[in-house]
Amino acid sequence: MSGVYSVALGGMNQAMASVDRAAERITQATQSDAASDGTGTDMVDLTKELVNMKLSQTSYDAAATVLKIADQMNGELINLLA
Repeated sequence: MSGVYSVALGGMNQAMASVDRAAERITQATQSDAASDGTGTDMVDLTKELVNMKLSQTSYDAAATVLKIADQMNGELINLLA
């Protein structure tokens, strides 16, 4: 059962890292444009980054659901063995 937990937690970590990367790309492009004289060339495709963030949220939610189910299964197993 611990394998299920580690896979779910790994998925949650990957999802959080993906959101962090998307946020960093957005922030870097915004800061670069703000620091320039208006002729900045750093662009970020917000649609792509928002889709990436939404996919990451879905992955995170799925991993959280797996953790809840695994926890419920552990509880049932404990009850059966008690």
